Amino acid sequence: MKFVRATIIALFAIIAVSSNADAQTWPKLLGDADPTVVAYSPKYHVRVFTGGFDLPRRKQTERKLLNTLNKHNATQSAITTAQDYGRRLTGIFEPSTLLDEVDEAIERITEIWRSCGGSYASFASEFDWSRITFTVRDTVFANPGTGVMSGGVAMDKLNAHVVNLTFHYWFDPDPTRLEIAKLGDFVRWEAGNILEWNMTGQPRDIGDGSPCAN
Repeated sequence: MKFVRATIIALFAIIAVSSNADAQTWPKLLGDADPTVVAYSPKYHVRVFTGGFDLPRRKQTERKLLNTLNKHNATQSAITTAQDYGRRLTGIFEPSTLLDEVDEAIERITEIWRSCGGSYASFASEFDWSRITFTVRDTVFANPGTGVMSGGVAMDKLNAHVVNLTFHYWFDPDPTRLEIAKLGDFVRWEAGNILEWNMTGQPRDIGDGSPCAN
């Protein structure tokens, strides 16, 4: 996943650095966030400001998302993948996967830390995720510390913001290069950063890499 994160950072830094006008060029593929909706993940009891993206948004997934991607000349494969994911995330035909996706991302990062053994394993195993809050954003946003457009940022030891759905290479002139980037990818990365920050007391962008290899 380091490659994925590096791709995101490089793309955002080169093409869409921090002005409000640039930020507006990133599409809100599932519509506007509702900042009032709060829920808790079933396993780790993480507080999640879901943006309302755990609730059905039929107009977005069935029409507006398709229109946006078609206007962007996305391939049918990219459109189908995005629509299927949007439907699952928002719970169009079955319960939303959003909160489960948060738990799955935390489970994965915990496994990575446990594989190091020693203090890393014990810290990750005992970490209280119920103290952590994730806020789901409706589009790519500027990192408040660097100004670089990003899909995920650990704001402090206890809070992270992540995008619900976006694409790598959105501004590439070749639409066949579009690659979907999902909520869980960003949660997993920022969960790793939160563990690192809480263990060392210092912010460091290690993401879902092994902490004992850094």
